[in-house]
Amino acid sequence: MTDPLPDTIVPYGHPKYDAQVAQLKEEMGGGKKSKGGKRNKYGAQRCELDGYVFASKVERRRYLWWKDEMEAGRIEMLVCHPRVTLYADQQFTLDFLVQYPDGRWMWEDVKGGATKGLADFRYKRKVFDADYPGDPLSVVEEHTNYTTGRKEWRNV
Repeated sequence: MTDPLPDTIVPYGHPKYDAQVAQLKEEMGGGKKSKGGKRNKYGAQRCELDGYVFASKVERRRYLWWKDEMEAGRIEMLVCHPRVTLYADQQFTLDFLVQYPDGRWMWEDVKGGATKGLADFRYKRKVFDADYPGDPLSVVEEHTNYTTGRKEWRNV
């Protein structure tokens, strides 16, 4: 499998990381909230951490989980909000791209209970799987284990 990172992406922890985050924030309008203060259709609240703007608190919690994994040495690299180009020049922004110490890569998207079955996402996932046949796309959600009462991550 080839290296999925384009030359333009600087991984978390790289010396040029902060400069790239500042440039992306500037391109996105400085990370300001949208005018009108519309609520998300599914109740997700945008939040910011370490210079990233996350679409939901669940996505932010997953980022913190991946940061812990990196600090523990279980992953080599973490890229937030990587973009891939699907056929017909469609842009698809996933939540994370992770590299393991053995060199494997994994794309990941975090979904809430209401959004995982959306037709738009199902379509993009099928196109992603067709365009990137060797690259695994993991879709996870936060789940409460009713036996222990603890929150856990599970694949959907």
